Amino acid sequence: MPSQSRMVRIAKVALHMLEEIAMNTNSNATRAEIIKLRAALKAEKISSKQGAINPERLKQYEARVKAILNDHIDVNKIDIDEWWDNL
Repeated sequence: MPSQSRMVRIAKVALHMLEEIAMNTNSNATRAEIIKLRAALKAEKISSKQGAINPERLKQYEARVKAILNDHIDVNKIDIDEWWDNL
């Protein structure tokens, strides 16, 4: 299990990738899915600050992020640290 700081780094890189996909895609459905996902994650962040983390919802969000990324990027070739350094 990655450390908390590593998980934050991975999440920020994934969100950055999603933003790039949203800006560069011609698919309104993909763009809408990313917008909904970002809104849900922001709401989850607020809930987590209040101590109300729902692990099942987090797994669902993770699956949705992976599905979008897999459609647009070869996730096996992503170097999180390299992306982080370039943010």
